[in-house]
Amino acid sequence: MPERFKPWQTVTPKSHKKIEDLLDSQRQASEERAELRRATIGIANLLSSLDEDRPTILRKLNAIEVLVDRILEGGDSDQPQQ
Repeated sequence: MPERFKPWQTVTPKSHKKIEDLLDSQRQASEERAELRRATIGIANLLSSLDEDRPTILRKLNAIEVLVDRILEGGDSDQPQQ
């Protein structure tokens, strides 16, 4: 029995070029995802180290807010009571 013609087995130069373009796009997208992943991890590590090494502005503002609340309530233990 003769083998049947299978159109998907025949790769023309034009379709070969399209396949190569698709593979190149896929490789480039994969590289960009890996770069984005590395950048995201780098940013997370930077934020983590900032939080560990020194107070962030938000923590400073929170400390100021707590201090103001204590002063307004009259319960500031750092100052002597009169």
